Amino acid sequence: MNELQLRFPEATELQSMQLPRQPDGEFDLTDLRTKMEQQLLGKRQAIQGYSAQALPLHFVGEILGASSFEAVLHLANDPKSIVRCAPEDQQQRVFAAMGLSAAAEIVLDLSAIATLFLCDAMDLLTKLNLPIIISQGCAEEIDRITGKTHDGSPRAGLRIGWQDEQMVGFEITEQQHAERDQHFAKQLEKVRAIAVIEPCRELSAMAEETKKPLIAIFGRYGTQAILLAKKPGRVLWSDDFVQSSIAIKEYGVRVAWTELVVANLESKGLLSRKDAVAAVTTMLGYRYEVVTITPAIFVESARRASFDKSVSPFSHALVPFINLRITENIFAIIGGIASETIREVADNKERAIVIRSLLETIAARRDGIRVLGLISRVFQGAQLPWRDEWAPIINDVMTSAAIDFINKVNP
Repeated sequence: MNELQLRFPEATELQSMQLPRQPDGEFDLTDLRTKMEQQLLGKRQAIQGYSAQALPLHFVGEILGASSFEAVLHLANDPKSIVRCAPEDQQQRVFAAMGLSAAAEIVLDLSAIATLFLCDAMDLLTKLNLPIIISQGCAEEIDRITGKTHDGSPRAGLRIGWQDEQMVGFEITEQQHAERDQHFAKQLEKVRAIAVIEPCRELSAMAEETKKPLIAIFGRYGTQAILLAKKPGRVLWSDDFVQSSIAIKEYGVRVAWTELVVANLESKGLLSRKDAVAAVTTMLGYRYEVVTITPAIFVESARRASFDKSVSPFSHALVPFINLRITENIFAIIGGIASETIREVADNKERAIVIRSLLETIAARRDGIRVLGLISRVFQGAQLPWRDEWAPIINDVMTSAAIDFINKVNP
């Protein structure tokens, strides 16, 4: 024990410290607290790096001492993080949709399983009517997550984490661990029941100098998923955009993500419009990027946030309008939202909030006043059933935006 950190510096599970005593004889925990704060802050900053640059989910999982499954859950429940699941490029999205439509088999990645768990959407697997394949590594991770591989050693104790910008400790009991295992097993066993576990001989045959960096980047489970999806007729279903990008560029794999699977099922009549909207809105609420926000999803996001534009998922549904290019497409999108609002929101006050929230978001752009003017002119010239309802709100928002602009120029 005395020489553990000298002999095995890479093993950080156990660390020793000399704690001085206070005048009253009690241990002085100042140094311990400082060290723990530094470690937690380092982990926190590393995880925040995921939101700023393209990093694989396995990177976050490694920091958490877990896998991409726990990484997805951690990022989705952190209000300052995102889950980067899909390409922004429309051509890539269309190509992926075509590949999914022609798929004969689906290789399910651990990140997608995490999304299905998070959104309580495991039934999507059966609706696909396609063989589902998971890697041996993925199956092993499921067993670990559900507690099947736990050796029975005590797991109760104090855990340290961040809450409201402060370091806090919280007690985890053995019963809580057991309940967690049962909760995860209830959902994840649905994957094991339908999926075929396939060994990945390609990874075993791969040269060590090629294999090692891949496992470091994506984990054994993620690397196996990529290699299994190389076979003709297969598609890799992953909600890790970095993993999908590498799979496409380096291995010629066709990929899909949960939002795309939902859209595919809806287009085939295998999933109702209501259920499809609910699933993607849930993902939007967890800050999945980049998802396509249809008018139906926009209005459902507002409803789930009780029509408060500062609350998720409505706040995230408004974000694209900050940077959306001004083309004819924007008028079609706004028109679609207007029609959906009239159709789905009966209360006049709530309907006005949806309209005003959208227009105020546009008004906050650098070119906001000009864009509002274009919207006003387009709508005035169109014979639309909701034109009279929108007109006074547009004028009011434009007036407020103009006053704000004048105040900034001449404070």
